[in-house]
Amino acid sequence: MVTAATPRPMPRVGHDAGDGSVRDLWREPYVLCVSPQRRLAQSDRLTARVRNFAGDRLILRGACELRAGTLQRSGLTLSASARADRDDPAMHLVARGVGVAIAPRSLAAKEVVALSATDLGLVRTIGLRRRQSLSDDLITELARCIVGATGRTPPA
Repeated sequence: MVTAATPRPMPRVGHDAGDGSVRDLWREPYVLCVSPQRRLAQSDRLTARVRNFAGDRLILRGACELRAGTLQRSGLTLSASARADRDDPAMHLVARGVGVAIAPRSLAAKEVVALSATDLGLVRTIGLRRRQSLSDDLITELARCIVGATGRTPPA
């Protein structure tokens, strides 16, 4: 599977000049993950500007798909305060109020609140890269099974 984070519009990561070796399975936006105790997390409107969190501490995810400098090039500056090797501990730190995290929406566990970041504009695409020797029917069925098992919606 291919995982990538790119500013919109999204290029097809790993795509080899139209040869059909990559099949997009689903897309999901990056969100700002905050503690449920944050005032903004308790409002009816779960959107925010990342720029408004400039003074906050950022919890870095060890498996972060964002390329180095992506946030800075977007004009977003957050000071990193911790790095977690895995996503679960990172979200636990966020839930405890240690800092905020930028992560794909699916990583926003029950213990954190996902705020749609209106100034971020990043999307993660999950895809399937295949060998050319495999039949299209097999790849189509495999993609259907993966998407069905995860409950995701395939891209249009």
